[in-house]
Amino acid sequence: QVAAIGLSGLITPSLDEMVKVARAMNERQMDIPLLIGGATTSKVHTAIKISPEYSKTVYIQNASIAVGIVNDVLSNSDAFDKINRDYEETRERRNSRKQTFVSVSDARSNAYQLKGKPQIPDNFGMTIKSKASVSEIIPYIDWAPFAMTWGMKPKDLTNQVGT
Repeated sequence: QVAAIGLSGLITPSLDEMVKVARAMNERQMDIPLLIGGATTSKVHTAIKISPEYSKTVYIQNASIAVGIVNDVLSNSDAFDKINRDYEETRERRNSRKQTFVSVSDARSNAYQLKGKPQIPDNFGMTIKSKASVSEIIPYIDWAPFAMTWGMKPKDLTNQVGT
């Protein structure tokens, strides 16, 4: 017996898939929370695109608060009433915004005018301004992002070559 379904969107196409899942849950008359989270998600997107498709949708800002929110929506029968009121207010605010656009020709005629000529570099390619050697700079480099990009643990980089 599933208590809740969680979706995490890392890339933009995931957002459309979340809407499809919400719609499918509604069509199947499911009655469990749909948790929305991940890098590409937002409360506004959840309120405007996903929540109208399935009324038990809740946006989770980050994973550290997910358990508390799930406990709340599973134990508090009024939790989704409050969440859906908040989403409705979000939709109303978004829909009531006055957006004014200018035509392409007006935008082009009002383009920023550069003052002076662009600076041309003294030379192209690498320029070394420091007298420090590479071996002096290496201790200041944070290698953790490099290691993680290549699927390694940062501590794996502590061994020196030839030692």
